[in-house]
Amino acid sequence: PRAVLTDNGSEFDNVLLKELCKLWRVKLCYTPPLHPQSNYTERVNRYIGETLRNLVNAPGARRRDWSDYVKYIEFVYNRKYIPGTNLSPYMVTMGRQPLTPIDTAYMDSEGLAIATAPHASLEEHSKQLVAKLKMADEAVDVARAKALGKSREQFNQSRIEEKLLPGEMVRYFRRLTARRGVADADGNEVKLGEISKLKLRNEPYRVTRQLTPTTYQLEHPETGKPKPRPAHISQIARLKVPQQPRIAENEEEQQPPNGVPLVGEQDTWEKLRSPGHTIFRFKDDEVYWLRVAEVLAVDLENSTAELWYYLRSRQHSTKKWHEPLVLSPHHPEYYDERSPGTSHLKPKKDKIPHLRRRQGQVDKTDVEIVVP
Repeated sequence: PRAVLTDNGSEFDNVLLKELCKLWRVKLCYTPPLHPQSNYTERVNRYIGETLRNLVNAPGARRRDWSDYVKYIEFVYNRKYIPGTNLSPYMVTMGRQPLTPIDTAYMDSEGLAIATAPHASLEEHSKQLVAKLKMADEAVDVARAKALGKSREQFNQSRIEEKLLPGEMVRYFRRLTARRGVADADGNEVKLGEISKLKLRNEPYRVTRQLTPTTYQLEHPETGKPKPRPAHISQIARLKVPQQPRIAENEEEQQPPNGVPLVGEQDTWEKLRSPGHTIFRFKDDEVYWLRVAEVLAVDLENSTAELWYYLRSRQHSTKKWHEPLVLSPHHPEYYDERSPGTSHLKPKKDKIPHLRRRQGQVDKTDVEIVVP
C-alpha cells in the first residue's frame, strides 16, 4: 500500500515500524488520539461486531463458531453499496461485483459455453476497466466529501473553534479506567491496582506546537517533558492562570513570552460585561470545578457582580466536573418559591412566570473569573 492509517497504539507508533515503512516507501498516518470518529477501522469493526452478534445468537447457531462467520461478513460488506453511490468497495477495486455461486449459472445469456463465449480483447478490456475505475473513484470522492461535510456540520454544532498558540497554558482532560492488580501464587498483590475515581483526571500543560488543525503537542510546565502522544482539541481547554507581577531585570523580559499576555485577576474582573456570560469558580471549590452564569449587573467600584446561575442539562451528570464545558450543555436555573431547594431546567413557557431566577451576588473575594 502507499499509505497506512492506524491508531496511536504502541504496536504501530514505534521506531521499528516507522523505519520499515520508510524502507517500503509507505506513508504511515495516525488518527487523532482518543477520537474514534476519525478512525474508519472502528466503524468497520462496529459493523462486524453487530453482525456477528446477530448471527451467533440466531436459532441453531453457536457462539464459539463466531470465527467461521467472519469470512461471510467480509464478503457481504464488500458487496454493500457505498452511501450516495451505486458502487461497492469490491466494485471500486476490481471494476465489478464479486460473483456468488448462483451467478455462474447466468454468466452466459446466449446459451453458449463459457469457454466459447465471445470476449473483448485484453487491450480493450483494460481500457474499459480503467475508465470504469476512474468513474468509480470520482463518484466515491463526491459521496465521501458530502458525507464528511454533513458529519462535520453535525459535529461542530455544539463546539466553538479554538486555535491555541505555542506557549499557552491548557488543561488536558483524560478518560481513565480502573486497573486491576496482579497477585502471585500466594495471593500477595505484586502489582498494585489503580482506582480511576481517585486519580486526577486533568492536569495543566503548555502548548509547544500545532501538529494538525485539531491536534497539538504538549509539554509539562514544570518538568518540560513532552507529552508522549498528541492531544486532540476536544481534550484540552485554555487555562488562564493569574500570575504575580514582577519587576523585569531588562527590557527583553518586559515582553510576554511567545506573545501570550499574562492574565491577572483584576484584568479578568474588569472585563465582565452586562448583559453577557462568564465562566467562574468559587475559590473554596476544586480547581477544575468550573461554573457558568449570565452576568446581570456589574459594580466595578465595589468588585461585585449579580449572576444568574446556569446548570448542566438533566441528561448530563452534574458530577462530571472533569469534562470540558463544551461537552455539557448548560441552561438557566429556575426555582419555585414553594420549594426553593428544587431547581428547574428548561421549563415550559407557561410555567416560567411562576418561577424565579436562581441568582446571587458575588464579589472578588468569593469567586475567580476564568473567562470574563
